[in-house]
Amino acid sequence: MNLDELRDSESCLTRLSYAGIIRYAATGNRKSVSHALSQLQRLHAIQISRGMRIGITRESSAYRVTLDDLRVLELCN
Repeated sequence: MNLDELRDSESCLTRLSYAGIIRYAATGNRKSVSHALSQLQRLHAIQISRGMRIGITRESSAYRVTLDDLRVLELCN
């Protein structure tokens, strides 16, 4: 399962909690997920919109897969 498969067809965003990503990634390591998301963001493969904090809780972040971004394509070449 990947972020693009879980996206909303209208907004093209995937809204998923860290716990959800850990579950789909089949890893129990929060640090690995954080590192992977940071790497993908640095490579311009995803855009991350952090969820807003509401009291003591936080909304899930939203992710947009941007593999068609020119910067990603340049890195691949």
